[in-house]
Amino acid sequence: MDDDTTDSWSLYVLPARECELRHPPDWTVVSGMFGSLVAVIAPPRGSDAFRTNLNIVLQPADEAMSQEECVATQLIALETALADVIVLESEATVFGERAGARAVAAHRDGDHELTLEQWMAPVEAGTLVLSATALTSDFPHDAETLRAIADSVRLDG
Repeated sequence: MDDDTTDSWSLYVLPARECELRHPPDWTVVSGMFGSLVAVIAPPRGSDAFRTNLNIVLQPADEAMSQEECVATQLIALETALADVIVLESEATVFGERAGARAVAAHRDGDHELTLEQWMAPVEAGTLVLSATALTSDFPHDAETLRAIADSVRLDG
């Protein structure tokens, strides 16, 4: 996806978190959903009730983590939080213009087989985590948009 496409997207700035992201204009922004700072939700597709979404969560930390600690912490969090999770990829990367981590995992949530792509980077107050979740069958279609949203994140704090 090119910059011309994301330039026309809506801009969302997280209040008091010194973080912003761009998202397609037909996606819905919901603050404080399921313990997240913000959720960005795709429009409904077909008859399935599940909607592709991104959530941003701040995980408090006493001290800043290195990039290697980010990767290790991310894998532990995925394996702890999700039942029957299979980590497909994990790597050090840049997120929000900072050294961070990225992982892709598959898991089941009730009747849904889901793919989760997650990015994290240290910020002053802890670790900012962006989790993108889609039905596994929709993930190939949604992955480019989800990654473009993640690439649009800017962290100032």
